[in-house]
Amino acid sequence: MSKYLTLYIFLSITIVIGCGDPKVQGQTSVQAEINAETGSNEQKGDESKLDQLSLDLYNSADNLYAWRKTRGSLDPNEDVIFYWQGFVYPYQDKDPRRFAPQAYNVELEAPLFSFEGFNVARFAEDGAGGYYMLSREVSVYRDPNTGKIIDCWENKLLPNRPKVRVLHVANDPVNFSAGPVNFSQFGNRVSFYSDVLISYRSPLAGESALSPFSASDVYQSNELFNFYTARKDLENPNLRSVPVDISWTRVGQYLPWMQMGDRPGKLIYHVRGYKVLEGLEGLPSDLINWTIDVAGPKFLTSPTEVPRGYQPNATTWRVFKENALSGNYNPSCQAY
Repeated sequence: MSKYLTLYIFLSITIVIGCGDPKVQGQTSVQAEINAETGSNEQKGDESKLDQLSLDLYNSADNLYAWRKTRGSLDPNEDVIFYWQGFVYPYQDKDPRRFAPQAYNVELEAPLFSFEGFNVARFAEDGAGGYYMLSREVSVYRDPNTGKIIDCWENKLLPNRPKVRVLHVANDPVNFSAGPVNFSQFGNRVSFYSDVLISYRSPLAGESALSPFSASDVYQSNELFNFYTARKDLENPNLRSVPVDISWTRVGQYLPWMQMGDRPGKLIYHVRGYKVLEGLEGLPSDLINWTIDVAGPKFLTSPTEVPRGYQPNATTWRVFKENALSGNYNPSCQAY
């Protein structure tokens, strides 16, 4: 999910949560994976069926096995797509004087944007016995009423209502080391989750020319991820990848391109989505066209190589800084 999601953490911060002996019926998760890779699985057209697993998600190996099937695929060459759609709302503290005692006065905020996007990812071996999630992602801001992709937006949160140029999300890369993930169980349902309350020095800090676009020298956001799937699918060794539904909520600073400076207030993102088992064909056609024409065709695939050494992920703040300082971003525009 600035993500951007950054949906970028979106999808990936992991927490090691336990160890122990896996409980299995006939084979372990590791053996199931070996069998899958050698062709003994339903998705490769083999008519033979392997024994159902009994995964212990508190065991780190079983947990990571299940997480890879959930977030991606056991096949290191298979790109997996997650799609999301939702809304972005403004949040500002209200003046108590606007709410008179004993008066039924309720205000409801309308969304600023509809928010839609997708992530393309795969899990690759990192060369040290572990796995790395390699991904790229795009998201677009749409008019919440018409659904049209917005390139020039009238900022009604500011008194002079300036027209500002929208910087959509095109983050490359969004990569993470893979490890076991927190989870909850509800009968046959499993929810892997990650609650990320993060703060770090803003990429815009120390750049005086960018102060009109910066809320603070500290970047802060809260991002809450859920991945919902079925235990029976996780324990089916004939499946390399399983159906998944997702939800993502983000509370964070105003986006740099909104030109809010350090004015008080935040944005709330609330989206939901799913793993697109049909691949790119399952995505909205105008989103695919925008990706090819604006972001670039590379965003339709995952990165090809595991990075060596530290490589920072792309975020809206980093991409904005790069474009603004290079002169590739013109903050003003004319709506049409």
